[in-house]
Formats: sequence, C-alpha cells, structure tokens
Amino acid sequence: MDTLTPTQRRLLDYLQRKIEAEGRVPSLRRASADLGVSHAAVARTLRVLEDKGAVRRAGRYERDVHILNPAGRPV
Repeated sequence: MDTLTPTQRRLLDYLQRKIEAEGRVPSLRRASADLGVSHAAVARTLRVLEDKGAVRRAGRYERDVHILNPAGRPV
C-alpha cells in the first residue's frame, strides 16, 4: 500500500472508528459532515484510498467499503 497523506489517513481512521462503533460505514454525507469537508472531497479521497489499496468497495454503493490490511485482506 502506498503511503497515505494526512487527509487520507484521517478518512481511513474515521471509517475504521465508525465500523468498530456502529458496525457499518457511514454515508458520504455523514462522513463529510463529521469531518467538516465537502461530500466531493470525501468521495475523491475514498477513491484514492481504493486506488492505493487501503480500502475495497464491494459494489456500486457508497457503504460497501471494506478496510484492507497491508496484505490487501479485509481487516
């Protein structure tokens, strides 16, 4: 996995905390509100995290996201 920027790390940590606390990934709108950034910024950063191998989307829908370990396996 490529090195993550502070913004990418912030979103990844946020997603991990939400999954642990709530058992699912929040909507992009919820994430943008919680993080104080635009919906587009969250969507763009999520795509970059996927490109870097930090997350995997299981489908077309925004909540079908799995956090991956460095070996590319779901955490």
